[in-house]
Amino acid sequence: MPRQVFSFLAVVLLVSIALSSPAQQVVADIPLSAVPSGIGVDPFNNRIYVAVNDFAAGTAALAVIDGKTDTVVTMVPVSPGARLVAINVVTRRVYVAGCNFTQFPVLCDLSVVDGNRNKLLTTIPISSNAGIGLQGLAVNPVTDRIYVSDADALQIDVINGASNKIVMSISLGGQQPLGLAVDFVRNRLVAVINGPLIAIIDGGNNNILQRVFVGQENFNVAVNPVIERAYVTNQTFAPSTLGVVDTEDFNVVTNIPVGNNPFGVAADLISGIVFVTNLNDSTISVINGRTNQVVATVPVFGRLIDVNPVTGLAYASDDFSQTVHVISER
Repeated sequence: MPRQVFSFLAVVLLVSIALSSPAQQVVADIPLSAVPSGIGVDPFNNRIYVAVNDFAAGTAALAVIDGKTDTVVTMVPVSPGARLVAINVVTRRVYVAGCNFTQFPVLCDLSVVDGNRNKLLTTIPISSNAGIGLQGLAVNPVTDRIYVSDADALQIDVINGASNKIVMSISLGGQQPLGLAVDFVRNRLVAVINGPLIAIIDGGNNNILQRVFVGQENFNVAVNPVIERAYVTNQTFAPSTLGVVDTEDFNVVTNIPVGNNPFGVAADLISGIVFVTNLNDSTISVINGRTNQVVATVPVFGRLIDVNPVTGLAYASDDFSQTVHVISER
């Protein structure tokens, strides 16, 4: 296991013992010059990476935010239509996936950005079409594999982070993949399937270990490998839920009532706190992942969200106000 990942797990075990009671609130708003979408956090350099699109200009960029000052330090140009962000905290590469629906044929790709130099390294074409495009993106920092949901091709593309090449595609048997998350401890991939299912996939041989029924119209997923839980947003109108799945025995633990039409989800490996963005009532549900209880509801709109488990700060993209909301969980 890479040293950075091992060190991070050690921090998880030590810090989780000393955490105080959470006090969730918006502590800052970071304005952006374009419309934000996907968001990812690197806890090692305290940088927040946000995919932004200037639709009027037809351009896109990766906004790099300093987590200490809550300011944008640079904008790295990426392919138009940038939507999803994932980070390899070992190699410090940032991946941005999306499709440009303003042209035909629709072009989808994965931009690879050097997070140390804030420089675009390459783009990897992803074969898709004019359907819904790329819907999920996840990175396993231990195996250096990147996973992309090609929803239109009904497959998950697997990319070697060293070569930046697609090495294989995982078929879901005609089912459509959406959100993705990685359990890097067990080398497993959790894929949301359009509808009521998720698939848990062995990252070693890319075989599906189990399909699990959870929710009705699932969309996104986050994994906390420390407590062996996957959290699945059931994108239905009220009453809406967050499904909790045991990633070791593949059982549904519970479905937690959250706000109206949950969409984005992020899990803090240290505290066990889970954040869920609720689109239709402009709130973010905060859940204790160890007790499966909602501990707070933050009255702010967010679409996609990620969390820094070292600082205890979550970051939610607000495409209506062109803002990233910073939420404290502790």
